[in-house]
Amino acid sequence: VVMSVPVSAETFRVNVHSTATSPDGHTWDTAFVDIQSAVDAAYAVGGGEVWVAAGTYTATSDPVLTMRENVTIYGGFTGIETFRDERDWILNKTIIDGENIRRCVIGANAATLDGLSIRLGYCKDNGGGIYNETGSQTLCNCIIEENTSESYGGGMYNGYPSEPILTNCMLKGNVSSKGGGGISNHFSNSKLSSCELRENKSSGGSGIYNSNSSLEMEKCIISDNISMGNEYLKGGGIVNDSSSLLMTSCYITGNKGVYGGGIRNEKEMQLTNCVIENNSSNYGGGIFCDVNSDTQLMNCTIVANMADEGGGLYVLTDSAWNEFSLVNCIVWDNS
Repeated sequence: VVMSVPVSAETFRVNVHSTATSPDGHTWDTAFVDIQSAVDAAYAVGGGEVWVAAGTYTATSDPVLTMRENVTIYGGFTGIETFRDERDWILNKTIIDGENIRRCVIGANAATLDGLSIRLGYCKDNGGGIYNETGSQTLCNCIIEENTSESYGGGMYNGYPSEPILTNCMLKGNVSSKGGGGISNHFSNSKLSSCELRENKSSGGSGIYNSNSSLEMEKCIISDNISMGNEYLKGGGIVNDSSSLLMTSCYITGNKGVYGGGIRNEKEMQLTNCVIENNSSNYGGGIFCDVNSDTQLMNCTIVANMADEGGGLYVLTDSAWNEFSLVNCIVWDNS
């Protein structure tokens, strides 16, 4: 028997259509009209939950939302629910909107976003959609789309000493002038599970730019990301720069770059049970392995990728430090 029970943490409610004259968030009738007020109220009592009703939330301040430690934000409510599991974040769209003039979110340690869309964020520096440089932020069931950065991380920027965890998230159509249209990691330890990064654009690593960081990915899709060109970066789906990249059961397809359509590896990379298919570039349609790189592939399929040189794989061998191994892999129909 499965029963719904109210959560024990103190809960604060938000509804963009609230008309409460003295909002405190304790009921839907007294809901806050903006997310930040509810987050600050939860933080003031040591943490809690914020339930956000469907609608579009913006602000005149930059960013739209600054997250707080030990506060979990849930989207997808209609504004009548008693129990958290009555929400539907797919049907009841809950949107944080930067209106193409401001950043959407600044992250916080031990804070969570669950079931929200982060869209149309903009900044001149790093992280148009989300800027995260503090501890372990968690994102679940979120859509991060059409955000822009004039530097790194159109959708999300993770800096030192962040350790973000993303589960079941979509990052789509984000743009950065430098690396990481979808996500840019710098001195960060990140984990992604069941996420999709597609149709992002940047100078390189248009899905993910991983620099001096550790990145673990499981059951993720990296598709149709495009490098707009930069002599240093120039990887389509992922650039792994002086970093550690571990991918398991991932699908990398339809990405375009100059050096490495699917992946450009410049340090340590291990792929297991992955498919690299239909990517294209000038060198290394599927994967480009740079000097001083350590690349290990096990039980992977590299198929139907295209390049001027090295349709499936291009491995630079002019360094004594290069290591490359394929175990039980299929490399087929590349051109």
